[in-house]
Amino acid sequence: IDYTPYLLRRIQSLALIHCDTVDYTYKSARRETLNHLFSERGTCDDILIVKRGLLTDTSIANIALFDGTHWYTPRQPLLKGTKRASLLNKGILAEKELRCEDLPAFSTIRLFNAMIEWGESELPVQNIIT
Repeated sequence: IDYTPYLLRRIQSLALIHCDTVDYTYKSARRETLNHLFSERGTCDDILIVKRGLLTDTSIANIALFDGTHWYTPRQPLLKGTKRASLLNKGILAEKELRCEDLPAFSTIRLFNAMIEWGESELPVQNIIT
């Protein structure tokens, strides 16, 4: 068993990375594919993965996009996390198919997971590099 201290990384930019074969349905220590995709981020802080034309997750978190009124999360994320399920159950989030070409309709992207609280990590959509 390995223990690694958790440190919240400050994310200010995301690289849009396309990969139709990535599968991370269940949380796992086997992150080879995610680590490889992360290595392709260039000068960005993290990646936003696109699978079959749909936005999914970053390398470490689920995402939500804000249109000025509502928060939407991908209907088909790589990992249906527990924080995501909780936010959906509370009505804070709604599921939606989100495509790259939909990004200009949104102002903000939030990253969240069991360790990143809702609202703790967000950036302007303009900081997503295509």
